[in-house]
Amino acid sequence: MPKRWTDEAKTYLTANYATSPMTELIAVLNRTEAAIHTMAWEMRLARPNPRNWKESELEFLRANWATMPTRLVVAHLGRDYESVRMQAQRLRITKVQPGLKHSINPNAFSPLTPDSAYVVGYILADGCINHDGGFTVSSKDKEMLTKILSVLGASNTITESKKGAYGSQYAIAIGHAGVTAQLVALGLTPRKSLTATMPTIPDALFFHFLRGYFDGDGNAFFHQVKHWLAVTIVSGSERLLLAMSTRIATLTSLPERTLSKSANGRGWLLKYHGPDALVLADAMYVNAGDLYLDRKRQPFERYRTYRATLR
Repeated sequence: MPKRWTDEAKTYLTANYATSPMTELIAVLNRTEAAIHTMAWEMRLARPNPRNWKESELEFLRANWATMPTRLVVAHLGRDYESVRMQAQRLRITKVQPGLKHSINPNAFSPLTPDSAYVVGYILADGCINHDGGFTVSSKDKEMLTKILSVLGASNTITESKKGAYGSQYAIAIGHAGVTAQLVALGLTPRKSLTATMPTIPDALFFHFLRGYFDGDGNAFFHQVKHWLAVTIVSGSERLLLAMSTRIATLTSLPERTLSKSANGRGWLLKYHGPDALVLADAMYVNAGDLYLDRKRQPFERYRTYRATLR
């Protein structure tokens, strides 16, 4: 039978819940952490958050807490479990009963196809392998995430994870451990920003993979006055970009490139210019279907059109 809360215990909890360490509350009240949180909830008491919650974070919590695995919500928000759980309680959000799960092709990345190789590249650039057995993908292009869900055969919801001066950021969270394991087997790892390596991608699928990575962490710019084209692929991992440069040189007529440092000194740049950039485009967009970001392809096409006028 649960231990009864005395008026004295409730008075102490009211005075100290927001400021005292949980270990102290447990010792003084002689109750479990769960029991203390439950009573605090009934009394509408709250502990301060380590940092303020943004409205976009609250929207994500409202949209996903009921059905998304807790570990994925916690990983996506980058907060500790207790902070997320308490915020969900404040918002009066409850978990649904087990049984409602999203569907996904259990062999999404095994074996690789041109489309799934593209998704691997996109995840390596704009995704994250979580330590809890899932992965997330983010983009400011909501339509692209819809295409990725289609490639994966997944029914997950696209959520608006961030909204700011540069527009909205969207995300999908996949909690299928088996599919995540396929990504890990290819060479993707958690916390890969500075340590990413080239995944195991067959030559026949490499440029589909590269197109996905380029759509995530690449940029093409056509100068309409000077009529030059510059292409940049970015990564915090020098080893990854060097491997890309070598692979591109092996599969095309382009020479290997020397990397340059990013402006902030924390990343690396792989660059191609002019006709060399068109060689790269010809390789990346062959048999691409509609699986690419049009805004990133357009500079190539504008440069190609300009060169055609010179003949």
